[in-house]
Amino acid sequence: MFVLHSTLRHTMKKKFWVINKVNAFTAEVLLYGFIGEFEAIDDAAFITDLRTLENTYSTINIRVNCGGGDVYKGLTIFNALRNSKATINGFVDGIAASMGAVIIAACNNVQMSKYARYMTHRVMGGSFGSADDMRVFADQLDELETIISKILAKR
Repeated sequence: MFVLHSTLRHTMKKKFWVINKVNAFTAEVLLYGFIGEFEAIDDAAFITDLRTLENTYSTINIRVNCGGGDVYKGLTIFNALRNSKATINGFVDGIAASMGAVIIAACNNVQMSKYARYMTHRVMGGSFGSADDMRVFADQLDELETIISKILAKR
């Protein structure tokens, strides 16, 4: 049953963000959920929609309620927002946690409700294999942690 559910979820590729037109110059994206291949926020689909919005709107508001997720997919979204030709305004509506916190750091301007939360933690993951494999994985975690620390410190 679990495998079937995962397979169905993977092939459906639903979008779990909503795009609203605020005015003639501004679009709003509700980025709510977790980031990952089997999660609500898929990096490739999100970036495709972002590029489409950039062609019509000079300002894009990203409203975030994200508990985090896959580091590499989150960094892909971060880079797309950072390199956008539109002005990206970030709003933390609920929580910007883990990779959600990194994504909100990509925005040109950030606002956060006094009732919202912003949370970071050390990079986590899992691996299996030989001792050499584990050392390589630990080095990758350290490198990702350095990258994320620099992003957050710069912000």
